[in-house]
Amino acid sequence: MKPHLDNGMNQNGIYYNTDYYRLYLAFDQFQKIFAQLFPQEIGTDLEADREGEGERDRDKERNANMKAYRVWIEPLLTETNWAAFRRNIVVGERMVQLTNVVGQGLVLMTKELSGSKLHLTFTNNEWDDFINGLIDPNDIQDLKELQSKFSTCYWFRSDGNIVTVEERARLLSGQSNIPHSPNSE
Repeated sequence: MKPHLDNGMNQNGIYYNTDYYRLYLAFDQFQKIFAQLFPQEIGTDLEADREGEGERDRDKERNANMKAYRVWIEPLLTETNWAAFRRNIVVGERMVQLTNVVGQGLVLMTKELSGSKLHLTFTNNEWDDFINGLIDPNDIQDLKELQSKFSTCYWFRSDGNIVTVEERARLLSGQSNIPHSPNSE
């Protein structure tokens, strides 16, 4: 998937969490290549540490960078518009952040956890607080429980295929001789 191609709905009018996730991963690759090719057109280094940077500064930087990307991406959007594309990028970014904390099994929960609701439910500041709260050492037990349920190894094989229900049951019961780590990504 390329970030300039439409991330259109499937035939039932639903965006899957995997679609948002893959779109953001492709967009992240695009950003990195764009930064290498056109360093003068982006705000700052995408990999720079942002500890001291305020939320407003990050939003300004993101908006400035998106203006630079828009010239390249928008003409290629045929079944959506720029605003929808940006919204899908935000949803994808949140999906990636959430799976980095609890595991990739989460992307399979489109019905239970709608990616678009992650966008509509939280402001940017609220989302940052939510993600930071998940990784708060004081709530480590809650995080461990989420990680044990959504750990990547229980949902995806190393080749990217989805683990069957039977395989998952064996992995969770410890009866499988397949090497895995509950917190592997």
